[in-house]
Amino acid sequence: MYRQTAKVKFKVEPTTEDDLAIKIEEDNFVPDPMTVTPETVPTNPYAFNPDVRNDVQARVERKEEVSKIGLSSLARLGELMKSEGDAFQECRTWVDHADTILRLGQLPQTVIGLVGNTGSGKSSLINALIDEEMLVPCNGMRASTSVAVELSWNESEAPKEAYRAEVEFCTAEEWATEFDIIRNDIQSRPEGEKLAAGFISDSGVGVAKLKAVYPGTQITELLEMTKEDTLVDEHLSNILGKTKSISNASSKEFHKNINKFIDSSNKSAKAAKIEYWPLVKLVRIYVKAEILRHGLVLVDLPGLGDSNAGRTRVAEKYVASLKYMWVVADINRAVDEGIAHQLLGDSFKRQLHLRGRYHDNFVTFIMTRTDIVNTDEVIGNMEQSSDSLNKCLEEDERLKDTRDEAQARLDEIHETEGSHGRKRRFEDVDADDACKAQQDEKPQLKLQIETLERSIAELEKSTTAMCIKERNQYTQKHMREGFEHGLVELENNLAAEDVTAMPKVAGNSECTGTGLKTFCVSAKAYQKLQGRFKRDPAIRGFSSDQDTGIPSLRAFAQQCTLGIRESTADRVSNELKLWKLAVTSWAEEVKEECYLSEPKRIELEQHLKKHKEAMIKSEALALKNIQQNIRRCMKNRIVSNLDKAVDVASSKSQTRGLNTISAGIACGTWQAISRRSGGAYTTSRKAGNVPHHWNEDFALIFMDTLALSWKNVFQTRLPNYHQRFSSDITKALEEFKVSFSKSISDVCGTYPSAENILDQIPLLEDNIREAVAELLKRRQEVADVAQGTIRGSIRAEMKPLYDEFSQESGKGTLSRLKTILYKFLRSNSREVYIVASEMVIKELKKMDKTLSRETSQVFQKAKKKLLKDIEDMLIRASHSLTLKTSDVTKIELRRRVMHELGELDVKWATAAGTNDQQLEIRNPFELMGVAQIEDDDEAFEADGEDKDDVFWDADGDSYAERFPVY
Repeated sequence: MYRQTAKVKFKVEPTTEDDLAIKIEEDNFVPDPMTVTPETVPTNPYAFNPDVRNDVQARVERKEEVSKIGLSSLARLGELMKSEGDAFQECRTWVDHADTILRLGQLPQTVIGLVGNTGSGKSSLINALIDEEMLVPCNGMRASTSVAVELSWNESEAPKEAYRAEVEFCTAEEWATEFDIIRNDIQSRPEGEKLAAGFISDSGVGVAKLKAVYPGTQITELLEMTKEDTLVDEHLSNILGKTKSISNASSKEFHKNINKFIDSSNKSAKAAKIEYWPLVKLVRIYVKAEILRHGLVLVDLPGLGDSNAGRTRVAEKYVASLKYMWVVADINRAVDEGIAHQLLGDSFKRQLHLRGRYHDNFVTFIMTRTDIVNTDEVIGNMEQSSDSLNKCLEEDERLKDTRDEAQARLDEIHETEGSHGRKRRFEDVDADDACKAQQDEKPQLKLQIETLERSIAELEKSTTAMCIKERNQYTQKHMREGFEHGLVELENNLAAEDVTAMPKVAGNSECTGTGLKTFCVSAKAYQKLQGRFKRDPAIRGFSSDQDTGIPSLRAFAQQCTLGIRESTADRVSNELKLWKLAVTSWAEEVKEECYLSEPKRIELEQHLKKHKEAMIKSEALALKNIQQNIRRCMKNRIVSNLDKAVDVASSKSQTRGLNTISAGIACGTWQAISRRSGGAYTTSRKAGNVPHHWNEDFALIFMDTLALSWKNVFQTRLPNYHQRFSSDITKALEEFKVSFSKSISDVCGTYPSAENILDQIPLLEDNIREAVAELLKRRQEVADVAQGTIRGSIRAEMKPLYDEFSQESGKGTLSRLKTILYKFLRSNSREVYIVASEMVIKELKKMDKTLSRETSQVFQKAKKKLLKDIEDMLIRASHSLTLKTSDVTKIELRRRVMHELGELDVKWATAAGTNDQQLEIRNPFELMGVAQIEDDDEAFEADGEDKDDVFWDADGDSYAERFPVY
């Protein structure tokens, strides 16, 4: 039934390393020491600090203002050249370049994903952040939480489009697949379970979905439908695979319209029309919320384990592209349930770790519902209360004692009065005087008691506020500790796969030193202070907006956009300056000093050829260094470990199978997992909400063995190789500038046209650094894709197991399922992981082939532009005097262009102010936390040959074709 496989060993011939730019260990491929020491974590130059004036934000805003001014001038100059310079070839080139720069100025997006359990308060938090009472539905029903909801800035100025949305529906194929899963969930429900819509059991969720999509149709009829029958409904054919647009002028009307696509709280059994929520996989909302103005995109990401394939893919796509991730949890459960450790999950933490994102610059924890507080419980649970809180408690006790004494005295007077009334006929005048004195004392006591009650109430408010504050601090401290503990635990678990790795201890992990960012917030208290939720009672403990934590979180969210905003502003400004220098050089050629005699022009061309050849040689050497280092690094640190990964994973998968067999998992759960082909599945609330993801578990068994070397290659060594490459090619440009400047001086003395062009070189260097940094990100993204491919391979190899599972039913099913799993893993686990290993090689080869070409092109664009500008300048140089006397049209156009450029200089100088350093381009490698590389490393010879090329260029992807079978 299953394929039998031979034991395969992967053997790589050792090579000498004398010519490597970055040293790599020889023989037996001893794990890199860099894998067992704390690795570089990206520093965060935009770290949030609410107590310090935000100079970074001011710098970014100035850069954006300068870029905005430049783009405005560029648009005018582009139109001028289009209208009057269309006949000039150089003008057409600059107009095209101007159009490219204008597109660069579009608003960049910073995507933040919010993850958390149902009921954690994500929707309420989002509504508070965007200053809306109820824009995003806050119903916590299980079935509705699988829809990803994205919120971004609304650029429309039309009043009727103040609130917009795009609702994307799953495809017909995706719905048909889910329908089959729902049908099987219903048919396989436990004996005696009622067939009713609900959100507690799998069958209940399935019934709720079917009643929503097929109103009025009996469930028994639906269960007998074929795939074609499920899609024949006209309403379905009109929406499946489509996107619906919604727009409204008011938030109230918009909420009503969008609610039916997100919220599952409607009563499906009574609904006469189709409900769309089970068919939706993504909702994009566009709103003019200030927090979103600068490109922030908030994505509510529940449903990472949903049965709908379309929604699952949407969620996974977002997770891969997130800039930051916010983990949202109810503060009342955050510490006790170890949310910092549990919410991320072992599988998710491993994915983040492999991508170099399991650190405090990526993950932020947000505790919600701080308004729900039991002061007695908080005080009792605090390890050590603050002096302020202790003083409040002492004062509260004193006030209550004083009040009780006053109340006791008042009660005594009341009792005396009653007694006096009964005996008044027999008492003398003195008794009447005593009674009168008590009557005079009563108002004073009542006033004292009222005053004390008010003081106690005010003190209780203060005590509540202090309890909230202390619980926040306590929770934040434990969340940070839990996060670091989880990281250390993960690293030690991975290090256990490698005997040479040293265990880590708390405090020696991948935290940046700025510490995990945590926020404690109350969305409800904030909304009440804004005058919303008027029917709800007042909330104690919050005297101002700041106390709710929402303004601080909003400021932090804005801070998260600064990095990409500054990068975009730098790129735009750089391109603007390059364009301006080239155009200035052309426009000034009407001047007398721009003329160049023919002998001097020829001599400069000869010098240019010599310097060009030297620059190309340096480029070739730098290119060979990075390509060979990357190839050797991946081969020696990943490919060479694949045999170990196959051995370890094969053995561990069988152990895991035995553990699964003996874990007491119910037969229904086995079948539910089977129906989902081993994909993510969480048992019903009734069954304890236990998560299962067999495919992911079996994939991680394989990836864990490679994890340290994988992360070391893609998160530590590749950044260093790219930084070195960037340094080498910018150095080649700098050397060209120095040598050619000397040639200009020797031949011409001074020559402004050429000097203007050479002034482009620092700007070109900035562009190159940015391009190489983007290339690094591309390689890291491809590595992430490779991980997904490995998972896909294992899922495909495991499918025969789930297919055989699905054929089992009746008495003794559980026993047979266990036997099938045991036999499959014993016979096929090695084959599963060998195929996964082949996928690794295939993906690494594909990466090398594609991105090596892109690497070689990084320098080509800058070099081509520089040399073309110089060559064109030399061609025009001998004609400048002729131009000055004969071509009035060109002369007038150049003068007008120079006038516009002069005005741009004035505007730029005004916007930039006196501190030019604030507007300097920031090195992207420094922002990424890549360490500077020393210059004393040896390098490859440019014309050398490396036998690793044979490995990467060989035909065939199978390991069996590459390595001997033992």
